[in-house]
Amino acid sequence: MTQNARIIALRDDPEIIYLIQEQRFLDVLQNPKLIEAMNDPALAAEVRSFDFQKALDYALGR
Repeated sequence: MTQNARIIALRDDPEIIYLIQEQRFLDVLQNPKLIEAMNDPALAAEVRSFDFQKALDYALGR
């Protein structure tokens, strides 16, 4: 998922970065760029199949 062009664009977007730094997570979720990306069927399928629990366990060193 980290190689997806839409994810990379969101990750590098100054507006998204600012909103996250300011902990304005609702604004991030309502951002048109994020909404457009999540309306991409291929990306939505990638997100649905991603094992978030496994990623969290890895990040926490479990």
